[in-house]
Amino acid sequence: MLDHPVRNLLTSAVRHNRPGGRIEVTTAAGPPGGALTVSNTGPVIDPAGGPRLLEPFRRRAERRHRAGEGAGLGLSLVASAARAHGARLRAQANPAPDGGTTRTVYCEAASAEA
Repeated sequence: MLDHPVRNLLTSAVRHNRPGGRIEVTTAAGPPGGALTVSNTGPVIDPAGGPRLLEPFRRRAERRHRAGEGAGLGLSLVASAARAHGARLRAQANPAPDGGTTRTVYCEAASAEA
């Protein structure tokens, strides 16, 4: 069930990257759980704007109605799926000059009693 949110994070990182940019995917394990982080280079975003990208229909820039353009739902759907699995999604803007965003899904380990 986490297939779609992970695919969405990767697709978003590719779509919003810049030509010649980078995408990094990392995982981390450790108490109390683990994390999946997807980071890309791209347009510089106001640091306060990173968390707002998790809101439905929120986009970095105004919609221009181009073919293949998203509706601004991708990261809010990932955040919702994460919550449904007891995880949380965090998005933050990367500093200039690389720009782009870093999105991390934090998962808590299931208890032995669950």
